[in-house]
Amino acid sequence: MTSILQTDASDYDVGGYLFSVTNGKFRVIQFFSKALIVAQLNWSAREKECYGTFFGVKTFEDLLDNRHFILKIDHMNLTFSTS
Repeated sequence: MTSILQTDASDYDVGGYLFSVTNGKFRVIQFFSKALIVAQLNWSAREKECYGTFFGVKTFEDLLDNRHFILKIDHMNLTFSTS
């Protein structure tokens, strides 16, 4: 079983979902979304995408803790970020 976290951001909110792949079958585990507050609306697209990823990991912390998972994002600048 592989767990995958997919996140995205728009001008006004962030969201995504956690799903698993077992024997080639996709199964959604849970969705999340959060509206951005006024100060966050001034962030760059990169900052919003990064916040969406952070918020997704925090939202599913209990499900992802001490487990390997795949993070899918659509913002190329974040693919080169390291921790």
